[in-house]
Amino acid sequence: MFKQIRNKWDYLLFLHLFYPISIIILQYFIPNLYQNGDFLTFYYSVRNFFSDISKLYVVTDYAPFRYFPISTIFYSYLLLFNEFIGYIFTIIIILIGNLCLRKIALKIADEIFILSSEQINTLKKMMFVIFMLPFNFDIYFNGQNTTLSLVFLLISYYFFKKVEGRSIQNNIMGSFFISCSILLKPFFIIILPFLLKVEIRKYKVKIELVSLFRYFFVIVMFLINLTIFILNTALLNDFIGIFSMYVFFESSQSLTNILFLTGLNPQFIFFSVLIIIYSILIINYLINGNKIDLFYFFGISIIIIMVSWPQTWPLYSILFLFFLSLIALKSSKDKGQNHYFQTFWLYILLNILNYIIVSILILIQMAQGGIHLHIVASLSFLLSYIYFTFNSRKYKTIVK
Repeated sequence: MFKQIRNKWDYLLFLHLFYPISIIILQYFIPNLYQNGDFLTFYYSVRNFFSDISKLYVVTDYAPFRYFPISTIFYSYLLLFNEFIGYIFTIIIILIGNLCLRKIALKIADEIFILSSEQINTLKKMMFVIFMLPFNFDIYFNGQNTTLSLVFLLISYYFFKKVEGRSIQNNIMGSFFISCSILLKPFFIIILPFLLKVEIRKYKVKIELVSLFRYFFVIVMFLINLTIFILNTALLNDFIGIFSMYVFFESSQSLTNILFLTGLNPQFIFFSVLIIIYSILIINYLINGNKIDLFYFFGISIIIIMVSWPQTWPLYSILFLFFLSLIALKSSKDKGQNHYFQTFWLYILLNILNYIIVSILILIQMAQGGIHLHIVASLSFLLSYIYFTFNSRKYKTIVK
C-alpha cells in the first residue's frame, strides 16, 4: 500500500459544496422548500414509529414511507429538531456520507484492488466528475439516502474481502453493514444470494461455510421486522400496499416504464423484467461465481434495480457509476482493457442528457408526456446489463 498524496482532484472536490450550500440558500429565500422532497417522509416516519406505529405507512400529503419499520432508526436524530433544523442536519449528514463514500472507495482501490498511485489519481478524477454531476442536487434537495446506502454497501464489501485471518469476524461485520444498506434501500435484497460462496464442479455443490456468517445480521434484521409485522398485522398489509402502489407507470427512466406503453399491467411488467434478467444473473453466478469477484455481482445487481424498478430516477446513476469507476480501473490493471472507461464516460453523457430532458419536462409541466424521451437512459441501463453479463466470462471483470 502506498501513501496517498493529495492532488488537484482532492482540492477541487470542494466545488461539490456548491450543492449543499445552494440548497441552504434556496431554503432561505423559499421557505418550506424541503416540503417538496422526501425529507418529510423520514421526518414524520420516525415520529410515527415511536408514537403510533399504525400510521407508519399511512398515505398523507408527503410521500409515504416505503421501507422496513426499523429503518426509522437512521432518522432518530430528527426527533431532536423541528422541520427546518432537521432538514439542515440531513443535508450535512448527506455531505458527510459523500465524503465517507469517497474515502471507502479509495480504501477499496488501495487495499483490496491494490491499484497503483496513478490509477488512484484517475479514480479521484472519476469520483470528482461523479460528485459534480447535477444528480447530486436532487439528492440534497430531497434529503435522499441514496449515497448513504452505497456507503454501507461498499463498507460491507471491504469487510467481506479484508479477511486476514479474521474471516468470521469480518464476515459478521460485513453482514451488519449490508443490513444497514438494505434498511436504507430495500431493493438491495437482490444482492443477498451472491454473498454465499458456492462452487459447482462435476455436479457437486461446495459451499464455503464461513460465508454463511455474511447473513448473520441480515437474519437478525428480518426477524426484528417480522416480529413487528406479526405484532401489527395491519402494518404488514399497509407495507405491501405501499409497495404495490409504487409499482406503477411514472415518467422515470426504467425499462419497465417504457414497456408500459404496450398497455400491459405495470405489476406484471415489473416482475417479468425482474425475474428474467435476475435469472440470467443467477445462472451466471452459479456457473462463474468462483471466478468472478463479489464486486461484479454488486454492480450488476444495481443495474438490474435500475432497469426494472419503476421509480428509477437519474440520481440512482450515482450508485452504478461508483462501481463502474472501480471496475474500469481494476479491469485496466489486470487485463489492460479500456472498454469500461469508455462505458463510464458514455454512461455519464447519456444520463446528463436524460437529466436535462427530465428537468425541462418538469419545468414546462409535461413530465408525464415525456416518456419517449427517457428511452435513451433506459436503454443505457439495459445495454450496460447485457454488456456486463455476457462479457463476464471473457473479461473476468474482477478475478478473485
